[in-house]
Amino acid sequence: MADQLYLKFINFFKNHNLYDEQTFKYIRENAILFDYLEEEKRSFIGCYYNFDKQGRLIKIVIGVPIIKDEQTLLINIHEYIHAISLYSKLGTKCKIGIEREILPLLYEKIYLNENPNEELERYVNMLNQKIIESNQIEYKIALNLQNELLEYYYKIRNFNKLESKAKKLSKKYN
Repeated sequence: MADQLYLKFINFFKNHNLYDEQTFKYIRENAILFDYLEEEKRSFIGCYYNFDKQGRLIKIVIGVPIIKDEQTLLINIHEYIHAISLYSKLGTKCKIGIEREILPLLYEKIYLNENPNEELERYVNMLNQKIIESNQIEYKIALNLQNELLEYYYKIRNFNKLESKAKKLSKKYN
């Protein structure tokens, strides 16, 4: 089952023109994997990055659960989207802005739309409710822009253009 889910995960990225072998190799080699059932380790979920003294991005590390079900697959999609958007910036000066959660949440929505599942939908709704109740502006912006960007995505299907549009739209909300 886990192998089938991992294949589904990879195919999702391939189907959306986001799979690049070199990028995925880097991400896998710099990933910290854990069992999602170990609740105390869930706080490690995320995308972490290091900059040198000149402000150049020098390393990306993700903390993700081992893919064992649809929920852990979705968490991996979210964190991989972070890493993919940063990978092309390795070795360059870059700023991680307020728009940083827009594409990860958008691709979660795309996955859910393509793979309808009641349990996963409940999980996403619970996360969205937490966002609404939180003070985390980057998540609120991402949630507010989701429908508009989803429509734009299906027209263009281009990650870089989508990323650019997300940055522009996020400035309106900030």
